Amino acid sequence: MKKFGILGKNISYTFSPILHKNIFEVYNIDAEYNIYDVKESEIPDILEKIKTNTIHGINVTVPYKTTIIKFLDELSPEAKSMNAVNCIKLE
Repeated sequence: MKKFGILGKNISYTFSPILHKNIFEVYNIDAEYNIYDVKESEIPDILEKIKTNTIHGINVTVPYKTTIIKFLDELSPEAKSMNAVNCIKLE
C-alpha cells in the first residue's frame, strides 16, 4: 500500500483524507492519505520517510509552503518562481 498525506500545522480540520480515500476507492488504488500535523522541527523526519519510501508523496499546506524550501534538495521552476511548495515527491 502506498502512503500519501498532507503536511501542515493545526490542520485537523482538513477534508483531504476523506477526499483522497474516495478517489483511491473510485480508481481502485491501494493507498492511504494521512494528516501530518507537525512542528517545524519534525519536518526532517517526514522528509526522511519520503526518502526511504515509507511515505510516497506529501501535499504541503499552511504554514509550511515557504518554510519547507530550506529542507528540499531541488525545486521545480514553478515552485522557485512562486517561492512556495505544494507537493513533495522523491525522484
